[in-house]
This record gives sequence, C-alpha cells and structure tokens, in this order.
Amino acid sequence: MYKKKNKILYMLMIISYLSSFYVYPLSVYALEIDTIEKNKNIEVQEEKKEKEEKTELDLSFSDTIKLELEIEEKETIIKRYLKEKLNIEKDIEINLDAMTYRVKDQEDKRIKQFVYNKNNILELNIEEKEDYSNEIKNEISKIINLEKEKFNVKKIENNQYSINNEKDKKVIIKIANKKKDESNFYTSKNLLEKQDIGLSIKTHIQDIGWQNEVTDGEIAGTIGMNKSLEAIQIAINNNGLTGEIKYQAHVSGIGWQNEVQNNEIAGTTGQGRSIEAIRIKLTEQLEANYDIYYRVNVKSYGWLDWTKNGESAGTLGYGLRMESIQIKLMNKNEAAPGETIRPFIQKPMGVYYETHVQNIGWQNGFEDGQIAGTTGLGKALEGIKIKLTNNYSIGEIKYQAHVSGIGWQNEVTADNLAGMTGQGRSIEAIRMYLTEELEKEYDIYYRVHSQNIGWLDWAKNGENAGTQGFGYNTEAVQIKLVKKAEPAPGATNNPFLLKETGVYYEAHVQDIGWQNGVENGEIAGTTGQGKAIEGIKIQITNGNKVGEIKYQAHVSGIGWQSEVSSWELAGTTGQGRSIEAIKMYLTEELEKEYDIYYRAHSQNIGWLDWAKNGEPAGTSSIGWNMESIQIKLVKKGEPAPGDTTEPYISEYWVNEGGILKYHQADGTYATGFKIIGNIKYFFNINGELLGTNVRKVIDISSHQKNIDWDMVKNSNEVDAVIVRVSAGSAYEDTMLERNIKELNRLGIPYGIYLYSYAEDAIGTVQDLGTMHEGALEAQRIINAINKYKMHLSFPIYYDLEKWDHNNNNALWQPNHYLPIVRAFGQVMDAAGQKWQIYTNKVWADTALNTPELRDKVDWIAQYNNYGCTYTGSYSGWQYTSSGNIPGIKGNVDINVWFK
Repeated sequence: MYKKKNKILYMLMIISYLSSFYVYPLSVYALEIDTIEKNKNIEVQEEKKEKEEKTELDLSFSDTIKLELEIEEKETIIKRYLKEKLNIEKDIEINLDAMTYRVKDQEDKRIKQFVYNKNNILELNIEEKEDYSNEIKNEISKIINLEKEKFNVKKIENNQYSINNEKDKKVIIKIANKKKDESNFYTSKNLLEKQDIGLSIKTHIQDIGWQNEVTDGEIAGTIGMNKSLEAIQIAINNNGLTGEIKYQAHVSGIGWQNEVQNNEIAGTTGQGRSIEAIRIKLTEQLEANYDIYYRVNVKSYGWLDWTKNGESAGTLGYGLRMESIQIKLMNKNEAAPGETIRPFIQKPMGVYYETHVQNIGWQNGFEDGQIAGTTGLGKALEGIKIKLTNNYSIGEIKYQAHVSGIGWQNEVTADNLAGMTGQGRSIEAIRMYLTEELEKEYDIYYRVHSQNIGWLDWAKNGENAGTQGFGYNTEAVQIKLVKKAEPAPGATNNPFLLKETGVYYEAHVQDIGWQNGVENGEIAGTTGQGKAIEGIKIQITNGNKVGEIKYQAHVSGIGWQSEVSSWELAGTTGQGRSIEAIKMYLTEELEKEYDIYYRAHSQNIGWLDWAKNGEPAGTSSIGWNMESIQIKLVKKGEPAPGDTTEPYISEYWVNEGGILKYHQADGTYATGFKIIGNIKYFFNINGELLGTNVRKVIDISSHQKNIDWDMVKNSNEVDAVIVRVSAGSAYEDTMLERNIKELNRLGIPYGIYLYSYAEDAIGTVQDLGTMHEGALEAQRIINAINKYKMHLSFPIYYDLEKWDHNNNNALWQPNHYLPIVRAFGQVMDAAGQKWQIYTNKVWADTALNTPELRDKVDWIAQYNNYGCTYTGSYSGWQYTSSGNIPGIKGNVDINVWFK
C-alpha cells in the first residue's frame, strides 16, 4: 500500500497506465502532467521518516509514462472502478487481454465487456464551463479512492490547475482547450505510446554506400552533393502494437518495385540506379494510431512537400534522382510537419504514333494530338503504329484497322503495325482502347481525316473512327490521351460513317441468263412471263459485322441441294432445271442484329408470303417454278416487310370429284389425324377427309393397368379420355381411382362409362341395396362421381353390347333393353346427369333398334379404316381397338370425336 505522501504519485501512475487499456483510439481531452519546474524533483519519503528522509523521483512527462504497476494492481484498480461505477457488490473476475469482466455468482453468468469510452475513468466533462476544479477533484477522488477533503484543486490561470495535498506539494494539471488548440486534441493511447515508438532509417548513397542510421524526423541521404539515393531500409519499434511499416521504391530503369517491409531493402545497390519516388505506410494498430509523414529532396527541385500514408513522394517521368529523405511519425489527427501541397511531380502520360503514307512511306513520329498523315494531297494512310509514353500504370493500348478490300484486321498491341505496307491498300477506319488500370484513369480519343469528307469528329475507347462501305481512304489521324472526367478535345457527334448493311443478289432466268444485280427488297427474276429462275447468287454488302449469308435451293428433279454461302451458285445453269423453293439465314454477329426476309413468286400462285431466317419459301413436291424473288435485311425487333402467314407450299388440298384430300410434301395423301393450320382433321385410309375440328379420344379400363399419364400428355396425341367405372354394378374398376386422380392432376379432359351386365330383373348389391339392375348400375356411377369429385367433359356413357346370358342370345331384343335403359335413365335424370349410350353398329341396328333407344345412341364402335356406316346421329366413332399411345402398354381403343 502506498503511503499518504505518495497518493498524488499513485494517482499519476494510475492515469498513465490505465491509458494503455483502451480498446479503440478514444478522443478525450489530454492531461499534460508536469511539475512546476520541469527538471525539479518531487520529494518522496516514507511515512515514518516524513521529514528526515527523502526519495527523489523525476516526474517529467516521459519518465512518468514509463512507470508501471504489477498485474495484480491493475486488476485491483479496474475491479474497484467497475464496482463503484456499476454498483456491483459481488466479486468480479477480470480478463485484461479480452477487456471483459464477469460478476461471480450472477444468475445469467454473462461475460460483459468494458471499454473506456465516454464514461471512462480518465474523461473529464469540461465542455461549456470556465472553471473545472470541482470536476477534476471529483474524478481524481474516484480514481485514487482518496477523500476529497485530503486535497484540493485550484485554478492558476487560463487552463492550468494545481493539485494541493496536505503537505502543500504542488502538481500542475494542464487541460488542453479543444476550441483554442485543435492540435492538442489527442487520444490517450497516442499520448502514451508515441514515447516508446521510434523509426530507424538507413540509406545507400551513390559512391558512398550505406550511411549511418538516422531516426524519426532526421535527414537520411545527402544534400548539395549531387549523389543519388539508391536504396533504403526502414524499421519501426512498435512497442507491442500490431502492425508493421511497408514501403515501395520507384527505381530508374525499373519502375515501381514490389513492396517490402520492416528493414528490408527497397531500391538497388551496385547497379547505378537511383530511387526517383517512394511510398510508405503503416498497417493494423500502428495505422490506426499514427500517420507516417515523409518528404524527399530531388535533383533540380530540392525539397518537395510532405505526404503521408502510402501516397507517392518524389518524381516520375523526368529521370530525376532522389538525394535525401525525411520520415516522421505523427499522432493521428496531429498537424502535418510542414506543407503538403506538392509532394510528388509526375510527367503526364502521352501517346506516340507513326504513320505510313501512300507514296511517302513512314513519317516521323507524332504525339498527343498532333496530325499524322497528310491533308489536301489525296494520299491514303496505309499503316500505323501506336504506343504510350510515360506509362506508370498497369495496362496497354490496343488498336485495330479496317483495310480496303480486307475489312477489320486482327487487333494489335503497342508499337505493332495496324494496316498494311507495300500492297496499295488504305486504312478506311480505326479503333483503339486502353486496358486494366489505364482504362480506369484515361480516355483515349482519336479522329480521322477521310477522303471526300475531311475531318470527322472524335471517337474514344474502342469506338469506330473513319468510314466503312464507301471505299474512302483515311488520309490523316489525331490521337490524344485525356484524363477521366476531363472534356473531349472536340466534337464527338459524328466520328464514323457506315454505309448501311444490305443484301445484293443476281438471278439466272430461263431463256435470259444472268440479270443485273438488285438489292434490298428489289425484284430479281420476272413476273407474268412464265420464266423460271434457274440459279441465284446472294451476298451481304457493307457489313461491319462478323458473319455471312448461307442459302439453299430446291431444284426440280433434284430436290434440296447442299447449302452454299456468300455469292456461290444455288440452283443450276444450262440444265433446264428450275428453282422451286429457297431458304437462307445469317450467321454470327449478323444473325444477332438482323433478320433476313425473302419471298417467292411461284407459277400458278403468284407472290407467296415472306419467310425468314432459314424457313423455306416457294413450293416443293408440286412441280411449280419460282419465277421471281425479293430479299430484304430487317433489323432485329423491326416488323416484317409483309404478311408471313404462308410463305411455302409443299402440302395442299386436292378436290377429287367432291372428295377432299390433303397432298403432303412427300407426295402421299394424309391419313388418320393431321393438324393443318392449327386445325385437326381426320382422314380415312384412302386420304378422304372425314372430319374437321375433330378430337382424338381413347377409352381405357383396368385392362391397360398402370398408365404413365405424364407420357400420355407429353405425347400431344390424346385430346381426351373416357374411363370405365365398372363392369356391371357389383364392383368398381380397380384402376378407376388412380386414373381419375391422374387425369385431374394433369388437366386432361375426360368422361366415364359403365359396361352393363344388367338383366330385366331385381338385383342386390351389398353397398347399393336392392333395385332394378339398370338402376343399380346407374347408382354405381353416381357414387363414383361423388367419391372421386369428377369433373366430366363428356356425357356418361351406358355401354350396351352383347354378352353371354346362359347361351340365350334371344334375350337381347329391344323390348328387353327398354326397361333396363329406362331404370338406368331414371336414376341419372334424378341426379341431374347427362347420359348417352355406347354400342356397336350391329347392336344399334338390331337389339337397340327402336326410336327411344337409338335416340340415345351417341358413341358407335365399328372397326375399319374407311368410315362409320351407322346411319343414325353420333358424336364419337371407335374405329380401332389396336391403337398405340406413348405411356400405355399394349393396345388401346382409339376414337375420333366429331362434335
């Protein structure tokens, strides 16, 4: 325990050491502690020999900071403070490293963190007051647990105070005034640690070698000796803080070297190379608490201004050596040690270019906006080389020329040839751009002087400059590097002229031969003369996009020929064969930007509608010649040049004696179901049309077992399904529940039917009761509808057909069926269900041949490929029991539904 005489000293030690516990740099008013006379000692003596013996201790600021307490005392101080501040009575466990505490035996057992922020024990609430004596006294009494009566605080002048103990030993406290002196607004951590953090700098000088080490703020290198600073080593004593010092040198003939750290060598030795610029920075806690300032002495300029924290100091692009350097560590937010206006001088980056001119050859180089080439002489610019000068950034320039007769060449990089020399070809357009970091810092502007036009406007960053499709030479060029956000060197509205991309084609016509070429929708061939187009050539004109046109002709007696491309012959010449149809499409970039439309004028038809992008146009399998053609390029998203409904005829309707047939592209007639123009038709085996707007319907039962209904739906063959409920009234079909659930799930339209085993008698079924057998079968259906929540798209069908009744075929007569059907119908009508009869044609004409029964017949079975011959009215015809549908194993009944 310290004695009474040392209480003030105890307070000073606590203030000093508690500063080191700050987790973050905290902005508080700094306490500058000093004796009245800086070099005077305060007498310290034991309580027993208070007047006789004295122990002297220098309390200058730097020495006071070095005083330390043992770890146990640190914990004791923090515990006491937390208990007083937070009114905690129980014992506290302290973790100094984690800056956390836990109250013993506290119910929630939570670990809490303490941070010396606005409420920390060192902070004084001194704003908005003139005299802070009481605040200082109160705060110190808390810190050292000393009664307020044992000492007092007295204002001396301005912001200086004295603390007086009972023996009248005075210590002055100076409180920095933020409003008057901003530079004194420090963090406690900075005030503590800067005293023990230092720099050491060594430099290697031309013709001298390594100099002696210098420290923070001292000059390293030479002045007035014209000697280069060639290498440097920088070290830092971080006094336990995390972080390090990193630095990087820009060396003559090399450029920026890789970054080094903590006493490693930046620069070179023994190579005669000078450092021209440098960057220095701190990391982690060092960076958080300090600014690292530095300035350099450079040939021809002398001392440049101060810079800090990784910014460049020195020169670039001028070849000027660095001769000396000063480096200084400063507290965060402390004022710079001097001017900071001009710490770094960099020669602006530029662009240099040479041009090869027709009949002249290579001209001398030009730079930064100068005119290269000629104007007013009519001489073409044939080649160009471009490079950057004073490039300090990562990246390069790339450029590309559009050459007459060739088009856009491959891209080249700095100082390589774009264009051609010695071949008489001119550059018509050019484009260029920067890469990587350069692209972020600069815009590259350029413009060309074109034949018959003169100077066009400025392009930039990869845009086209010049002309294309006109055959105009570039005669001169200007190139200029401009920093981002700075204005263009001139107008930028019209840097490039492109003749619109089009299509050009020639036709070889029967008895005429090759006609003159036409373009962009004009008619090639003839109309009204009955002359066939025999051959055709097509090409894209003035295209600035990658890609070509490909096309293919259907020729009489041959069929579809192999595909050809730009300006190759499609069709024939000299063979008397006509083109009947054609298809064409674009590739690569052309395909992305344009649609190619075309239409044919065909023999016996006239103009068909427009096809596009590989669709066939004309006719085939008919023998009708194509007599003329139109071809047109249309930009993506723009409308077609006309109707596109029917550009091609390879299938067509034929009327043979009042019987309609449909002739297909393969020369056969359509049979069965066929969709033509979004309408489904049904043809018999002879191709005769039997129905229009028909539906393909299957009927199924447990005989089909587990059907893959997803496959059925995805096949797009089936329009609807009719499902068996039961055979007779006794039992439900074993697959009914599954089939109905799947049809509901997939949204496939369906109906139901019941195969009747009813006789003219009263029957009994366990779950239905006792009633007429026809009524029992009807009730079976009603129960199933309700049970499975059916949504029917067809009437309910009562399946009446011959079955063996004790070998008594005479049973099946109309007068026997009438009571069965009537009993069935009464139950159906009472339930509000629409119902009809399914039967075969023979049964309809015999056993059911009464007006009342035939009126209910709506679905007829008659297996053949020619047509149903039943003379009554009906909606569905079951024409086969051996159909095949994807997803159904084995045979299935197939029906055509006409209504």
